[in-house]
Amino acid sequence: MSDPTSTKTASELDRLFGRSYFYQMLAFAFRHPAEKGVREFFAENRRSWSQALHSLKMAGASGVRKNVGDLFRKTGRLSLEDWCGQYEHCFGFTAYAKVPAYELEYGEEHSHRQPQELADISSFYQAFGLRLNGRSRERPDHVSVECEFLYFLLYKQAYALAHHGPEKAEICARAAGRFAADHLGRWLPAFASRLEKRAGKTFLADAARAAAAFASWDCRIMGVESGRPDLPVRMVQESEEAGCVSCSLRK
Repeated sequence: MSDPTSTKTASELDRLFGRSYFYQMLAFAFRHPAEKGVREFFAENRRSWSQALHSLKMAGASGVRKNVGDLFRKTGRLSLEDWCGQYEHCFGFTAYAKVPAYELEYGEEHSHRQPQELADISSFYQAFGLRLNGRSRERPDHVSVECEFLYFLLYKQAYALAHHGPEKAEICARAAGRFAADHLGRWLPAFASRLEKRAGKTFLADAARAAAAFASWDCRIMGVESGRPDLPVRMVQESEEAGCVSCSLRK
């Protein structure tokens, strides 16, 4: 007869790994396809991402599975040129695109707080020994970077639970909840809503629908409130007056 505690731990690990891999999938879906290795990694990991989704007992799972399946089918047929074209149609070439992919472009118009907000995001990464790759073209508040951080935290939580016990795992769980409440979970619903409207029938619309449903469910799992899908985008003028927020990291 199996140990109930061991069964519970195995179930927790499955869910943690499933949530972790879903954030990894979103990180690559929202990354520029011309970046080295993005398309190859996306193709290689479709099976594991699909399995991760099937392991999650989440509300509306069938709809999310369809979105993810459509996403994989569409990207599988895209040339690099078409993939880049669809990506740039939505995200453009600056932070102030039709669909801003940066957290600092969402929320109330308090431009003087932007450098502090960016520093707070970076402090989460640094607390776990992480920093942006020197070849990265993105700011720390880019949606793909924040999704990848939650992928890392949840994976680390699962590893800690399996090898170091619940106390170590709880450190990662608290950090993930705080990061979701203060950052990704607060603005991802608004980002996904804008992206779905802009993306039309492209794979990015499927990614947006999957992200919105998953973020809402995952925030409930972490016990935090998800953000509003109608969170406003900051005015371009406000953002320009704030200066180069990324400069605050170079000191």
